[in-house]
Amino acid sequence: MPKLGPLFLFFCLIFCATTVHAQANATAVRDIDITVFGGITHTYTGLSNGSNAAVTGGVDLNLPVTHGIRPSLEVRATSPYDTGKVDGQKDILGGLRLEGAFYRFHPYIDFLAGRGKINFVVPYTTYAGDRIFSQPPTAVLSPGIGFRFDLDNHLMAFGDVQFQHWNTPASLSGHLLAKPFTAGLVYRFTLTRHRVQGIR
Repeated sequence: MPKLGPLFLFFCLIFCATTVHAQANATAVRDIDITVFGGITHTYTGLSNGSNAAVTGGVDLNLPVTHGIRPSLEVRATSPYDTGKVDGQKDILGGLRLEGAFYRFHPYIDFLAGRGKINFVVPYTTYAGDRIFSQPPTAVLSPGIGFRFDLDNHLMAFGDVQFQHWNTPASLSGHLLAKPFTAGLVYRFTLTRHRVQGIR
């Protein structure tokens, strides 16, 4: 986990710089809106070099901008269509996303939590010699970083990575760190319009 520190620090510096830039911009019209998104996810499951190919979909309620930062309430779910050779991970998460702005580029950080289930492709043998056939749903903590890029007034491209903490007896430590990388598209549904500083 300490190896992720420099990555988070680097991204937070970029995030702070873009929000400062947004505050310096002229007043712009910005919608309060709902966005839906979907994409393809490649997950490194954190267990015996396992990996999944999955689909991810979700929805955001994007709130008014405050001090150059736009908060959103997000719910997302991921389900694998290829579980690889070790384990398949699926989850549903919800939480807070904070977005900055630099012209069409919108970096963000998010803090999500929820429940997830691990299905083993074959019975998994732990370091203690126990065989695990399946695991009931467990808590998942999932901070992440990503970006959105405006393609037009309603359509955006996005990419992000989550750093997910799962509890599992399959790991010697009792937990694992999964890393899902997702890329896809976002569509915006406009609700109301407000004048705010900086963000589009």
